[in-house]
Amino acid sequence: MKRLVDVCVLLVVAAAIVLRFQPRSSLPPSGSLAALTAERDTAWADLRRAAVPVGGRGGLVSIVVFNDLECPFCAILHAHLREEVQRNPITLSVEHVHFPIAGHRFAIPAAIALECTRTHGVYGQMLDTLFSRQARYGLESFTSLARSVGVRDTAAFSHCTDTLKIETSRIERNRLLGLRLRVRATPTIYIDGWRLSRPPSQEELAKAIQRVSRGQAPTG
Repeated sequence: MKRLVDVCVLLVVAAAIVLRFQPRSSLPPSGSLAALTAERDTAWADLRRAAVPVGGRGGLVSIVVFNDLECPFCAILHAHLREEVQRNPITLSVEHVHFPIAGHRFAIPAAIALECTRTHGVYGQMLDTLFSRQARYGLESFTSLARSVGVRDTAAFSHCTDTLKIETSRIERNRLLGLRLRVRATPTIYIDGWRLSRPPSQEELAKAIQRVSRGQAPTG
């Protein structure tokens, strides 16, 4: 019996260690948020090369986000970013980097669907739709979502989703970049080379953009 108990304890400890270091979707309740901080990241140039523009047309303030397309907190942040783009379309640009989380059933299929809209010119619209329709994953096809954002050649889209090799795709390159940068949770957000310590609230996001547009650090 003692041996069985010891084995169970070891299994519990091992599971706790795995969960501790596995990337996850993360946004603490508002009452438990630690102070938002930011630090410079020397990999900013690598991030910009890896990212795909999805909103805004400005260059004064650039935001890059590591997203998991099944992550509800990524969807919340994306909605906040869309509002900021509407307010600052000329000064702000938003860019997406894939970081699918293990254990999210639809994260990779959704990422593949997004990638397969790129040649159709509706990448940003598809990202908006995927985030807004997360609750419908598995209930409606990604092909129908692609059609809803303007993909006319759905046969080509379906062929792409069926044949895209994940191991050589942008999705995997983005994921490996995230691991190299020690991304532990989604969303992870960068503003003009500054990595934020956690996802910002809508008010914090607006203040950070304003500060960076004035040449200041996003927090302080």
